[in-house]
Amino acid sequence: MEGWALYAERLAQELGWYQDDMYGDLGRLQYEAFRAARLVVDTGIHAMGWNFDRAVEFFVENTGFDRSFAQGQIFRYIAYPGQATAYMIGLIKVLELRERYQAQMGEDFDLKAFHQLILEHGSLPLGVLEALVDGELAGEI
Repeated sequence: MEGWALYAERLAQELGWYQDDMYGDLGRLQYEAFRAARLVVDTGIHAMGWNFDRAVEFFVENTGFDRSFAQGQIFRYIAYPGQATAYMIGLIKVLELRERYQAQMGEDFDLKAFHQLILEHGSLPLGVLEALVDGELAGEI
């Protein structure tokens, strides 16, 4: 299930873990820029015809990471097309499912129960995960 790590990073912020940690929060924000930049780079390389140097330059300019780190990342995106996008799609789906679950559960919403539900079956394709959550909400599970 791609996206869980991104979800966990976001959850830490939502739960206030950075409330008294300005530098930690700045690091979190830099990694959000990193996540956004890698989506652009992945698309640039595989759909827009960007070459290696253009991708590295974009990454460096938009993340604050150095050229050496950027080059390693660009090699990764060249070798694994769509991986960065898959992570983000997974994050978006988990957030969508949590919102749906929370809306239906109302006052009975339990974040830990939601996490247990989506993790207890291991890594699942997103369509299967969605069916699992919908089945739970419909009382079928």
